[in-house]
Amino acid sequence: MLEKKSRKIDWTVVIILIFTFILGVYQLGVRELEIDEYFSLHISQHPISDILMLNNNYGYWYMNNLPPFYEFFLNLWARIFGSSVLAYRFPSVIFNVIFILFVFKMGKLLVDREAGYLSATLASFTLGFIFYSRFIRCYSLLNMLVTVSFYILFKMLKQNGFNKKNGIALAVINIATIYTHYTGFLVLLFEALLIIVLRNDRKNKYRDIPYAAIIPLGCYMPWYKYFFIHIIKENTVQQIYYNSSYLQRLYVVLRDGVFGTNAILLIYAILLLYFSGRYLLKNRLQKDDLFDKKALLAVLLVLIGSIVLVNLVNADTRSFRMKYFLAYLFPLFVISGYSVCNLPKRLGLAVFMILLILSGRQVCDFYENSVFRWPNTQLRKIISNIRPYEKKGLTIFIEDNMYIPLFAYYYWNPGLAYKMSTPRYGYKANIFLEEIKSSVRIYGNVRGPLKIDGVVKGGGSDFAIWRWREAIEAALERRWFLVLGTRGAKDFFDKTDEEIKKEENQNKIQIKLAKEFRVVGYQGSLYEIILQR
Repeated sequence: MLEKKSRKIDWTVVIILIFTFILGVYQLGVRELEIDEYFSLHISQHPISDILMLNNNYGYWYMNNLPPFYEFFLNLWARIFGSSVLAYRFPSVIFNVIFILFVFKMGKLLVDREAGYLSATLASFTLGFIFYSRFIRCYSLLNMLVTVSFYILFKMLKQNGFNKKNGIALAVINIATIYTHYTGFLVLLFEALLIIVLRNDRKNKYRDIPYAAIIPLGCYMPWYKYFFIHIIKENTVQQIYYNSSYLQRLYVVLRDGVFGTNAILLIYAILLLYFSGRYLLKNRLQKDDLFDKKALLAVLLVLIGSIVLVNLVNADTRSFRMKYFLAYLFPLFVISGYSVCNLPKRLGLAVFMILLILSGRQVCDFYENSVFRWPNTQLRKIISNIRPYEKKGLTIFIEDNMYIPLFAYYYWNPGLAYKMSTPRYGYKANIFLEEIKSSVRIYGNVRGPLKIDGVVKGGGSDFAIWRWREAIEAALERRWFLVLGTRGAKDFFDKTDEEIKKEENQNKIQIKLAKEFRVVGYQGSLYEIILQR
């Protein structure tokens, strides 16, 4: 009888994965939902047909303009496992565990088993991955899909040929990737460029690989329009565009709308990938063994370098924030594992422990602050300080980093009417909430123009002046106004004591500080407007 081959369990990997799982599920259902999580939840609770319709409307009120795969998955998941916070967050934990597994497999494939262990351990201690493994958003899923995609591709390249089974798997994974997040498109770009370089010298051996990229590109046809809207949109143009002369507008458009757009930076990245890839692989293509360790790691470094370059140069736009690129950082762990393995044993161990301690410290701080302090203290204190004044006629002004917990509370508290207007241009976070209750108004102040009742309000100092005038007018009508922010009312309104005194004399009023309170780094100032007779 033929004996079946038995696969030994790699207990080191099992321990790493169990540790990753524990970090993900610990107190998973305790932390209150954050605003981004509310958006994914809200979308996923619609019928599947509506999920597709909502995502097709770029800039719609729900503030999510990403492809629909993650919300589609959540919709199906909730039907089976329920709709509790724990149930919704749990898939992200599983995605992160699979991501760590494939970081190990990448390290093992490109270097050796020991490097795989080190790579997976460092990745499991990385705060960004842990944070999004406990988050109801698509980023943990994106991390997993990107890593699996690269693993399948490099496995095929290492085998010096095309395996149809792996090719189909690669196509399916890439379709899921580009329908999870727009930056998943970078996977196709990089893989396509790498394949083009290889086909120049090995057309026969690699003639079938491009189909793994062509199929996803074809399946993405319904979403190209929204992809280009998202990528090419340049937010910085809008920040001063509406309050500038025509000459200034022309300068801004030329500076940010042409030379600084994401589209141009993507072209830079593509050229860098192509020519660097040809240079790195030129001496490898004539050999039977296509890659060696250094060549593979060099290719991954080109990927990391180009993406980080795009992010750093264009860091002021929402389209390329670092959280979108966590998925592309896995080569850093593989390279770290390779480097540690090639150092003298004691030195390598010391470097590894230093990296681990630095990461572990961040992780410990995160759990202390996020799990134990934030949920049941900060938000509740803010609300408890506001509640007594709602019936008195109150206007609330909040800074951009302050409006999120308040908005999350009001938006999901039953019985409160709300009206929200999100402009189709500028920052998605430009929120204006009016008449949440008949006596309460909340203004979200963010870095850009607000569109209020069809009228564009400018940014910068002009916006500070408008805020102040609006506060005075509202307070004259309602008597009270409350300022919530990190530095208090004076910075929020951009007013000195002398300017406030002058404003009082002009309007024949007295602006009286009635109460101050602090909640975990935030400051609240309650003012009463008293008419002078």
